[in-house]
Amino acid sequence: MRMKKLFVLVLATVMALTLAACASHDYDDFEHIRNWSEFDDISEQETGLFFLYIYLEGCPACREVKDDVFRFASGNKGNYSVYFIDGAEISGEAPIDTGRYVPALIAIQDGERVDHVDSVMGVRNVIDSVEDETYAP
Repeated sequence: MRMKKLFVLVLATVMALTLAACASHDYDDFEHIRNWSEFDDISEQETGLFFLYIYLEGCPACREVKDDVFRFASGNKGNYSVYFIDGAEISGEAPIDTGRYVPALIAIQDGERVDHVDSVMGVRNVIDSVEDETYAP
């Protein structure tokens, strides 16, 4: 009986830790661009390369890549900034071509779009290459 209680306790602890790890980030934890007019200010402040991540809250593909993007935005080896854009909430006219599909990861350098991927695999490939220090837009 003691083993069964110990097993249940260990299982419950593991499940609680797993849930806590999964719920550790939310979109609101990251810096957002809410109006395209903010893009020009950010472009002037950023030196070098930075990224825009465009998502929709209910998008299945966005949910699939969400943890990868959160991890990337939280601390990538290249120390690149990542700005989040909720595609349903952004206002104003985009000064760059953002494509039509989400999830999208757009690389910006000197105010210009230098790379754009808009699929789960594309987003993961860019993240992997940045983390491997092999990314070249």
